Amino acid sequence: FYLVAIYQREIKLKLRTSELELEKSRRLLTLSQIQPHFMYNSLTSIIYLCDKDTQKTKNALIDFSKYLRKNLDAMSRSGLVSIKEELEHTKVYLSLEKLRFNEDLNIEFDIKDEMFMLPVLTVQPIVENAVKHGINGSDSGCGTVYISTEETDRFHRIIIRDDGAGFDTDILKDLGES
Repeated sequence: FYLVAIYQREIKLKLRTSELELEKSRRLLTLSQIQPHFMYNSLTSIIYLCDKDTQKTKNALIDFSKYLRKNLDAMSRSGLVSIKEELEHTKVYLSLEKLRFNEDLNIEFDIKDEMFMLPVLTVQPIVENAVKHGINGSDSGCGTVYISTEETDRFHRIIIRDDGAGFDTDILKDLGES
């Protein structure tokens, strides 16, 4: 009986340690979502606005604050969030990118389905990749990001695409199951 009690205590300790490690990994992943270059570019754009348009500067600082708060709140959040909430965060992100790209970045939304939940910080990082690698990576440095949602008979679909640089899809064949 004594050995069983010691064994159970050790199992509980290992389980708790694993939970703490998982939580730590989740926090690190969330913090890595806050791209340093995006932060520097946003702050530089806001600094540039200071002398030109104080109201626009104020709005940009509010958006930047919302963006950071959402990313930091995601560390303590478990469970799912609504697509509406994810899209709001994505719009805040895009408003900051528009400061930098101005008319070179266009955004089109076609939201037909707003009645589903998904993991926090799902949409914005994918849109960020579209801006970073698609639009910014294109020869012209400009383009459009399209974000749409729709419901099918079996699932909810989120489509994020851009008309930017693109990539060689033959590379995908070499990736295998990973």
